[in-house]
Amino acid sequence: SLGFVPESLILAHYKYDTFWIIVEMLTDYPESINVPMLLVTGWYDHNDDAPLNAFHALRDTSDPAVRDKHKFSVGPWTHSGVGRLQQGELTYPNAVDSLRAISLRMFDYYLRGIQNGYENEPVMRYYQMGENVWNTTNDWYTESDRTDTLYLNEDGVLSLDPPAISNPPDSLLFNPRDPSPSIGGNRFNPFDPSVIVGPRDQQDSVEARSDVVIYTTSVLTEPLIVKGNIQVKLYVSSDCEDTDMSVRITDVYPDGRSMLITEGIRRMRFRNTYTNEELMVPGDTYSVFVELKNVAYTFLPNHQVRVIISSSDYPIYDINLNNGDSLYVPGDTVVATNKIYHEPNILSLVILKTKTPAGIQETIRTHNITFTVSRIVFRTHVNFEVFLLDASPVELNLFDVSGRKVKTLMHKNLPAGQHQCDFNAAALPAGVYFAHLAVENLPVKTLKLICIK
Repeated sequence: SLGFVPESLILAHYKYDTFWIIVEMLTDYPESINVPMLLVTGWYDHNDDAPLNAFHALRDTSDPAVRDKHKFSVGPWTHSGVGRLQQGELTYPNAVDSLRAISLRMFDYYLRGIQNGYENEPVMRYYQMGENVWNTTNDWYTESDRTDTLYLNEDGVLSLDPPAISNPPDSLLFNPRDPSPSIGGNRFNPFDPSVIVGPRDQQDSVEARSDVVIYTTSVLTEPLIVKGNIQVKLYVSSDCEDTDMSVRITDVYPDGRSMLITEGIRRMRFRNTYTNEELMVPGDTYSVFVELKNVAYTFLPNHQVRVIISSSDYPIYDINLNNGDSLYVPGDTVVATNKIYHEPNILSLVILKTKTPAGIQETIRTHNITFTVSRIVFRTHVNFEVFLLDASPVELNLFDVSGRKVKTLMHKNLPAGQHQCDFNAAALPAGVYFAHLAVENLPVKTLKLICIK
């Protein structure tokens, strides 16, 4: 345990450095777990994807005697609302008390020796919101079977078709003294029980403001089934050296409600990596990926998908002062004029990991950029897989826990598609390593690896 970490120490290390690598090592040790675990979270929990990652790490690297005994349950819940009927402004009757029941069965089985069949429970139970049904799987990351891309177009249109002609960018003003408010979502405030989190309508408090740009699909004629994380790639410019790009995804109901599903944000100085700061040149255009957390959600027929873009989402996320100066210290605020581009050769888009509806045949779309490894714990051999949407220069490096580069595994221009990199690690000493995948104009992706001998 790290014990109490002063806020001043956290703010002093606002970049990803050795401090955070050590913190991760001291707090993330699935290989040491030797008892069966039941992990529980909610799609509106403030921990984002950490429980999902922890569960799969347990399945891969915990004591071999218990690896196949871990269970996972994720419902339509907020952090403090697990098992309750009311979540935000919606109710989920078939998710009430489901956690209590499965927990009691686990304790009865392992602590009281009652043969109640708990060992035959599904590996993972997850709640498909929208459809409002429980599903099961052995591996969350294999639940989607395709990737759908929605493109930002002029006049606030979100479409499967990219822009056919050049369009003027959409502009939004961001005044740090009047940030876009956080309404619902995965906000967590235990000191103010009046704060309503979870699914909430964004119409009046967020969409009615002048500091947002909104893109919406046409009315759906068939279900759009999302099972995975959502990525939003934006081409933007600003008249400031630094600003933020915030994204909210909502489900627009036939009655007009715009119910929040998930949200995320990216600070432009960290658009490529959290290791180094790169300020913007005012007026220049940059690409930025905003990664939103995993979700299981079905947009039903007669509903619409909406993307709300702003430059703040407060108080879930810290306010950018837009001045390009030091972070997390008092300073003058600057009102930013930010622009979002959507042209045939500058495509701002939303990438969804989806599932083909039953009875519907469709060609699987090209994967977006992902980075996987065959085994996180390895002895002599590691196989990396890279999926590219576009042809790009790719660099894959291996670092040790001190941050020293151990080896460059790949450094070449690759065409769009799936690529592999095999690495024989027989000569590596046992220990913790980090694989960094760098693709031009995209955030660096990192995987933690444990070499055992």
